[in-house]
Amino acid sequence: MTLDDLHELCNHYVPVTSRHANSISYTSAAWWPAHELGHLIVAAKRDIGKPMFGIDDDSRYSEHYRRCMEIAAMRVSRRLLTAVGRRDLADDEAEDTDLATRYYDDRGDVKVILRKRRALKIPRSRKRLAALLVARVTR
Repeated sequence: MTLDDLHELCNHYVPVTSRHANSISYTSAAWWPAHELGHLIVAAKRDIGKPMFGIDDDSRYSEHYRRCMEIAAMRVSRRLLTAVGRRDLADDEAEDTDLATRYYDDRGDVKVILRKRRALKIPRSRKRLAALLVARVTR
């Protein structure tokens, strides 16, 4: 799998309505597609297709939940970027993240989210990652 594969999978499976505006621009940081794929993998089904995967809705989700979802997406993104040999981009993503989220005490809830979404292990091949993404968007 390559960084180009992550871009293509993001463009194919992640709804434009859910993406952060920065991820749509080709001049954005190269880690954005992996980050958006991370959100797709960890999002609740009901939030796929909603703006920002629903986590920007202050009235619906607590700050704790929103931060945990962001951290979970970043953990998936880090695994994807590492799988394609671009750990440097995962480091860039962490550096671009606000300090409050980067050092947030999730009290173990991120691991619970990853386990619930079956995202503790992320496929390292394009074919298997695509199968996971199909399952996320079609169930």
